[in-house]
Amino acid sequence: MSASTSGPAPPRKPSLSAVPYPSPPTSPRPTKSTPLNVASRVSTIPPAILSPPPTPRPIPSKPAAPAKSAKDTEREKVAALKSRLGLDSDICGAEKPNGDPCGWKSTQSAKIPQLGPRLASMVELTQASPELDAKLDELASFWHCHNHDCDRFKNPRIKSWRKEFPVGKATKADSPPSIEEQIKNLLNLESDEFWGSCQERVTCTAIASRSKVRCRQKIGGQKVQNCRDTIEKIMRPETYQNDSDLEWWLKVLETNMHCSWHVENSLDRVEGWKSAIRAMRGVKAVTSPSKPPGTPGSSAGLGRGSTSSSASWSGKSSSPDFRCHPSRWWKDKYDESPFDVIARDDALADSRHHRIRQKVKDELESEDLKDGYVYAFDVPGNPGFVKIGYTSRSVVERHKEWRFECNREPQILYPTASGAVAKVQHARRIEALCHEDLAHRRIRIYCHACMKQHLEWFQVPSAEAVAVIRKWSKWMSTDPYQSLSLRSGEKWTIRDQERKGTANMETFMMQISEAAQPAVNARRRSGSVKDEDREAVHKPT
Repeated sequence: MSASTSGPAPPRKPSLSAVPYPSPPTSPRPTKSTPLNVASRVSTIPPAILSPPPTPRPIPSKPAAPAKSAKDTEREKVAALKSRLGLDSDICGAEKPNGDPCGWKSTQSAKIPQLGPRLASMVELTQASPELDAKLDELASFWHCHNHDCDRFKNPRIKSWRKEFPVGKATKADSPPSIEEQIKNLLNLESDEFWGSCQERVTCTAIASRSKVRCRQKIGGQKVQNCRDTIEKIMRPETYQNDSDLEWWLKVLETNMHCSWHVENSLDRVEGWKSAIRAMRGVKAVTSPSKPPGTPGSSAGLGRGSTSSSASWSGKSSSPDFRCHPSRWWKDKYDESPFDVIARDDALADSRHHRIRQKVKDELESEDLKDGYVYAFDVPGNPGFVKIGYTSRSVVERHKEWRFECNREPQILYPTASGAVAKVQHARRIEALCHEDLAHRRIRIYCHACMKQHLEWFQVPSAEAVAVIRKWSKWMSTDPYQSLSLRSGEKWTIRDQERKGTANMETFMMQISEAAQPAVNARRRSGSVKDEDREAVHKPT
């Protein structure tokens, strides 16, 4: 009893010998999970998960570019077209005879503001647009300088510009060029392919037999116009559809391209032209071996000015004998057709005194120091137009050259036909003063004979033109210029008295007109001056 009550018994050590291998701790029993219904499953989701996701913050986007206005779009199209046509710089840009672009730009600054509206009317055009060629022709005439606004320089530029437009969709109205148009392009007198790249377009096209180079002799305006008339004949169906007639007229064409020294040279271009025209026809040629040129049914026996029609042939040919040399087919005849006026000078009559004053004060150049003749003439078929020029040689010799190159007959207005007028000093300066005096009446002419521009023509009554020449010739005879010796050389300037006189141009012009009057009266008394000449001197110009 005492032992049992004395306290708890000490723990007993386990006996390792009683347990052969220690077993791992007992795993807890798996509890059976009851399936949760939807409500209980939802109820167990945390509240944070049940709430909808927050709306993402909007990402700031770049501001949208404002829509281009119609004006901005049109401005971009015009700028692109301007660049494609090579009109970014304010120069003419026309190809000169030597192949270089013209760098003249003194007149382009006034044209630049007007260029945009012209291009704006062309931005939507294509090569199929029927109005494209007319628009390009107007653009070339507008942009080119006064030296290059004629067909000779415009056509190559128009051809290159045309390629810068999209091809476009052909319409039913569009049709391939006719045979006549193709022949005109093939035998185009204005093209570089026709006369070559020489400076003078009216030189002989033959190759010299000795030097083996092209002849440089001028052929004259008569032969150039013969070539034009011949091409008109070739473009007729009754000519180009008949091989014998076609070959004859092609020979006439090439022989007229040769000077008198090489008119007997072999004809190298006839076969090439003939083959090209036959290819244009696309059909078998209609030959008439039993009807040589000049016989009924043939158009070759027609002289200048006659008409051709195989249906209305009267049975008589103007020249049935075609055994003559092709170069002598056309008869010599001076041209009396109206001028091809390119432009009229836009100089204002109100600025006339300012221009004259400036020219009077200009120093004389070396060419101005030469003595010579100031002349004036007109030509048949163009009443009211007068040419005023100067020459240091004989007036007769100068007229002869002009007659040969331009194929027009000069009718002398000044100096008189008697030849009593002596040379005048500073002839070129007198001519320049006459031109400034009549600048508001100046016209520019394109000559189809010499294929150049003429700049010294004026639309003015002949008596008034003669009076202007006499007025300035008389003033120059008073020695208004003086020579000054400087270290740099001799210098010719206007005298102080004359310089002061030009301060009041109205008085100055009146005085020199009155000074010329006694001489006119003396010539009138001798019968060498008509009444209208005297009236022209008094008439204010």
